[in-house]
Parts: sequence; C-alpha cells; structure tokens
Amino acid sequence: SSDSSDSSAVGNENKLNMSEELAQTPVESVTGSCNIGVNAGGIEYYSSEMPLKDLAKMSMGWIRPWGSELEDVPLDLDDNGYLKTLDSGFAQTIISNDDWGRLITKDKNYVVLYDGEGELRFNLIAPRVVNEEPGRIEIELQQGRAGIVQVSTNPSNYLRNIRIIPLEYEYDYDKVITRAQFRDLWKGVGVIRYLDSQKINNSTESEWSDRQKKTTFGGKKGESLEDIVQMSNETKSNPWILIPHLASDEYMRKMGEYVRNNLDSELKVYLEYTNEAWNWGFHQTHYLDDLAKEKGITLYEEYGQRAKKLFEIWSDVFGGSSRLVRVIGTQHHNSWISEQILNTQGLSGLVDALAVGYYVGHEFSGSMAKNLLSMSEDEIFDHLKTKSLPRAKELLIKQKRVADKYQLSLIAYEAGQHLVAGAEWRENKAFVDKVNSLNRNPRMYQLYMNMYEDWKDVGGGLIVWFRTTFKPGKWGSWGLLENSSHHPEEAHKYRAFSDMLAKNGC
Repeated sequence: SSDSSDSSAVGNENKLNMSEELAQTPVESVTGSCNIGVNAGGIEYYSSEMPLKDLAKMSMGWIRPWGSELEDVPLDLDDNGYLKTLDSGFAQTIISNDDWGRLITKDKNYVVLYDGEGELRFNLIAPRVVNEEPGRIEIELQQGRAGIVQVSTNPSNYLRNIRIIPLEYEYDYDKVITRAQFRDLWKGVGVIRYLDSQKINNSTESEWSDRQKKTTFGGKKGESLEDIVQMSNETKSNPWILIPHLASDEYMRKMGEYVRNNLDSELKVYLEYTNEAWNWGFHQTHYLDDLAKEKGITLYEEYGQRAKKLFEIWSDVFGGSSRLVRVIGTQHHNSWISEQILNTQGLSGLVDALAVGYYVGHEFSGSMAKNLLSMSEDEIFDHLKTKSLPRAKELLIKQKRVADKYQLSLIAYEAGQHLVAGAEWRENKAFVDKVNSLNRNPRMYQLYMNMYEDWKDVGGGLIVWFRTTFKPGKWGSWGLLENSSHHPEEAHKYRAFSDMLAKNGC
C-alpha cells in the first residue's frame, strides 16, 4: 500500500484473444459493472474482519507449545495441516484474537466439528464447553483471544477436518460461506481485490499442490481460491485475483481452469501478476530483478514478460478474453515505469488496464514526518487539500496519457490516505495516536470525496479503495472501517465510500 520512495518501507510492512477492436476497448465499456471496488482484508486469527462463517479458516494452524524444547521442530502434519501424530504432549492454535467486531451478546454460540479420533481442549480465554460428544463440541466464545489445544490423536484415524461454525449454521454452513454482515457492508461493490486474502506479497507458492486449499486448516497461507470464488459468487462482485510471482506455468493454468469452471459466468476476472513489482521492499521485486539480470534485460521488461505469459495462458483457458480484465500494475509516482513495462515485446494487445496505487499523504511518513506533531489536524487536512491532492492529480494525468497512448483504461488497484508512522516514528505513541486520530477526523470524508472527484476529472475508471477493515495501530489505519462492527456514522472513510456507491447507482 505504499507508492513513494520515502515511505515504501511502511507500506511493505503493512501492506483468449478477442478481436483487435474489442481488445482495445476501454475496460468500463466491457465490464458493465460498478466502477467502485475495495481491497479485502487478510484471513488470519488477528484479522479485523471475519468474512467467512468458519473460524477454523482464520485460525493460526497447529504449532508446538510456546517455550517447548521442541518449539522449532516441525510437527507431523498432513497436506492439509492436521496432526498425524503427537510427540510432545500437545499442540495448540489460536482461534481468534476477537478483533473483528464480534458482538458477544449476539454471536457467541459455536460448534466445533471434526472427523477422526482425538481430544481437543480449550485455552487462553477459553470458550465454555456446553456439550461434548465425539466429533462435535458445542461452545460459547468469551470476549478475547481464544485457543484450542490438541492433546491426543489416533494415528490410524487422526483428528482432521476441523470446522468452527456458528451454531445456527451447523447443517448448512457450506451452502453460503460468507457472513451476512460482510455481504451487507460491501453490497454493491463492483470489484473485490484479494491481495491480502491471498497473501501475495512475498509469497512462496510455486506449484499448484503448494497452494492454500479449501480443506487447509488455518489461514497461515491465506484464503483458498475455492473460497474466494465462492465469495465472489455470493457477493456478486468481480474478483481481482493475483498470481504469486513464483507460480509455474502449470499453476497459472490450473488456477485459470478452476476460476473458469466455478465463477459465476456473469462475473469478470481482474487478473494481475503479483503486486507492486517495482517495490523493493517485496521479495517479488528482487526475484524478478535477479531473473532480469540473468537475461540482460530490465526488471520492468521481466515483469512484462511474466505478465504476458499469464495473460496468454488464461486467455487460452477461457477461450478468449471477454471475461478477463488483464491488468498491468505500476507506480503512481512514476509514469516512466509504466512506459518501460508496456514497451515489453508482445505485451501490447494483451493488456486491458493500467493500474496505479492512488494515495495521498505519503509526505507525513517521510519528508514531513517531523512536522506532523506540531501541526493541528486542520492544518494537516488543509495541506492534504491544497498540496497533496493537486500533486496526486498531476501524477494521475501523466499516467492517463500513458494509458491513452496504449489504448488502455486507467484504474486504481489501491486508493486512499497514506497517513502512517514511518519506521523511526512507529514506537512514538504520540505520533501513532495523531495518525489514528486523523483517520477518525470527520474531514476524512471530504478528502476521500475530493480524491474521487479528481479521479473522475482525470478520466479514471475503476477505483479500488484500500481496504475493507484494519485495526488502527502503529502499522497504520488502512481500513474504511476499523472492524466489521464499526458504526458507519463514525467511520468517515466508509461514509464517503458508501456515498460513492450510491451516486454511481451501485
């Protein structure tokens, strides 16, 4: 979520060939859907949202006891992350940090379901066991961090297929996997981008068999493609799917085949090879640069070549590109990079959109960080309005010229404020508190509306805001909401987002 050299480190830690005529048609006229989108949050036990009913998909996954002499010795796990044997007394996992806005008065009754033979117990702020029988434990979640301990298993029929489901959905949770609250909050959005859900940055996945699966226990490797596709069908939103930088050609093809076969035929796929390949804080940039040096080409050409291969494979799988929006990501602050990528031999004609990260306020985590504490909040917002917004618009105009040159739509893969503590300020409580207070300031509403007006003035198409939810802290305040129960009247970024949807008839 970072897009400038002096603040990239902050973002790093946080954040079928149609006819030639149709291939060059701007994306908006092809998709026919709302041009407002949002980046989804991550799937992990400390998440500020839980879009899925099954808490097991968000859990930490099995680890050894903290402080154990065997703590660093790998557990005996199967391909789905379940314990085949136990050699140290017990293993543990965290179900949830309870940071996602759960209302304990309305959402406390759950059932733990599992196959096989073994014993589970609960720890940390332990859920209360209401009823227990083999394969089923009915519990009441308390407020706070909850954990599970596995103390035994039968190696010939080991405990597996754990699900932690709201009691009311025990018998039909797999028919609709998303929570109604998530569907209501993001109803009408045209696109949901799954960057953090997929854990694309610094990904180690290379082969299709390595991937996070629907059957995998825990969210360590992110959200499965199967669940992302089902979420897209249930929310009626076009998925923006990213491909890991290490993915083999077979991985790309298998992924395309699954999406083709399972995504609602009325939905399109926004397709992007990795994320921010220009950002030196991510492993993918170094990986691509190493490949480029071996070939005697530039980093940007290597990225272009890998994107070209991806687009060719998926176009072949889909029998054309009418359901695809093929995206090249670039750095908002540097239209030269856009030119370098799009000049890649053979890439022209395979791309539909040029995507930028449209942020304002980078300077307050970089060159102007020292000024933040001495300025009033009004002074900071005045600066954003009179200095940051016009500068961002100038950069957008340059990017739009490049997009027009290549007959592409200009879209935003991320967008929003970039007020966050840089590395040297991250442990400064006053600085962090000030940044989070700015994000709660009512003037944030108008900042977002002004950003959107400038975006439209420049001729931008789809804009995908960053992001659904995020718990404010020293790593930033990136969410439109602080958690899934954040009241909209107090969430000024979300109010702006909702008004954008309404004004666009979404």
